[in-house]
Amino acid sequence: MNEHQIKNQLTLIDIGILVFYFTLLIGVGFYSMFKSNRSTIKGYFLANRQMTWLCVGASLFATNIGAEHFIGLASSGAAKGKIFSKRNF
Repeated sequence: MNEHQIKNQLTLIDIGILVFYFTLLIGVGFYSMFKSNRSTIKGYFLANRQMTWLCVGASLFATNIGAEHFIGLASSGAAKGKIFSKRNF
């Protein structure tokens, strides 16, 4: 192996952090699945009206800024070409 390949290997710390993250993510998912009353329309769609404004706002922001937003920005940048030259910096 060359030096570049050795630097790109996962260590035990990296694997431990990934395992911890996914365990925490699955745990939060199961906790929220069993916590709320999902047997009614109000419980399933509105979370029994217990969602805070921060959670609702973050959800709206995350759904608005998706992959199509970034692809659209990249395509408009490619269509317009390079705006700044090295002399402007």
